[in-house]
Amino acid sequence: MRLERDKIKPFEQPLISFSGIVTYSDGVITLPVIAKPCSLLTDFLVVKATYPYNAMLGRQWIHKMRAVPSTYPQVLRYPTIYGTEENRGDQATAQTCAVLALKETKGKDSDFENQAIQDAK
Repeated sequence: MRLERDKIKPFEQPLISFSGIVTYSDGVITLPVIAKPCSLLTDFLVVKATYPYNAMLGRQWIHKMRAVPSTYPQVLRYPTIYGTEENRGDQATAQTCAVLALKETKGKDSDFENQAIQDAK
């Protein structure tokens, strides 16, 4: 994601992958998350690393939205003044985005990849 550096506030937080690799955040940025028809300002940790996703929404966002996530069908349902809305995940689009992001960062080092190389030695 191309973020404006001046909007990122310093904040160092260790992030541990499922394989035990530790990387640290570069900062935190507040961005609006729009889930029709709602918009909610949300804090995101900024990480210099290659991941197969752009953002992860945590419990705080889910609770503020009063949302109900369903992982298998990839659906997020939440109440609005117009009734229940739902956002559906699209696995094919997500995979295409991940491939494009990897191509864009190919050849660039990341803390995550460097740590994985060090751990493999």
